[in-house]
Amino acid sequence: MKNNLNITSQKQILYDLLESTCLDYCATPEKQEGDIVIGANKTTFSLRNDGMGILSGSIARAVLPAEDTPLQNPEISKYYELEPLFCVYVFELYAFRQGECALLRYEKGERKLFSVYPDSAQDGILVHLEWDTALIEERIITKEDVTAVLRRLLVGNTPPYRLSWKPKVWFNGKLIW
Repeated sequence: MKNNLNITSQKQILYDLLESTCLDYCATPEKQEGDIVIGANKTTFSLRNDGMGILSGSIARAVLPAEDTPLQNPEISKYYELEPLFCVYVFELYAFRQGECALLRYEKGERKLFSVYPDSAQDGILVHLEWDTALIEERIITKEDVTAVLRRLLVGNTPPYRLSWKPKVWFNGKLIW
């Protein structure tokens, strides 16, 4: 996220999360395939990928207060700039990594839950956002928006987004890429 004004634009959030997903996928050169699942309407947005995921320890260091020292790692991930999204009405991050899931939930900018539990889901992340009022139409993503962002990031096949494979992308339940 470039600034907090973009938290009401699904289009900017989509671009930032897809760009981060590409960097995440490129960080694992042995990866040969991956899916990206996106859903959106006037009040919700979600993106699920099957990248490396985020370790629960990294999330904990970023969001839990240290007893006697300032935060050592103020960012959750080097790939995903998620912190500006904490102030939407509801922010949820499900980070699947190495057989566990770390769930982080913020409501109106306030941390409500951080939990780690066993989960056998494929590594990756699920970011779920909710707004308390409907967004204006031009801020809601469409199939065309998703395709345009993917073309911009992947078709030129230029570093740092060079993938030797094409991810499958689902939008609102339909395969579009």
